[in-house]
Amino acid sequence: WNARTLVTLWGPERSMLHEYSYRLWGGLVSSFYFERWTLWFKGLVDSIEQHSPFDQQKFDLDIQDFEVSWTRNVSKPFPAVPTDASQVIGLARDILARHFPQ
Repeated sequence: WNARTLVTLWGPERSMLHEYSYRLWGGLVSSFYFERWTLWFKGLVDSIEQHSPFDQQKFDLDIQDFEVSWTRNVSKPFPAVPTDASQVIGLARDILARHFPQ
């Protein structure tokens, strides 16, 4: 719990330090930030379909509830090494070759 809170929320529930320790480490994008973006898009689509203003206050509370729940879900540990290092290495080589050709 402490490690998950440290790399995402950085403080207690409803803290003013929200995202002070923002990280894009492996696993956080797919399990944490993707879910947050999904909640935002859902709220945006709902407000458009209902012809009503986006409810920022409700969104903030929903996000905070999700984040607290996520930090307490220790049943899914993150791997210490990439599951397929060859893909990561290949991608890094492709990016390097594209942006820094020899």
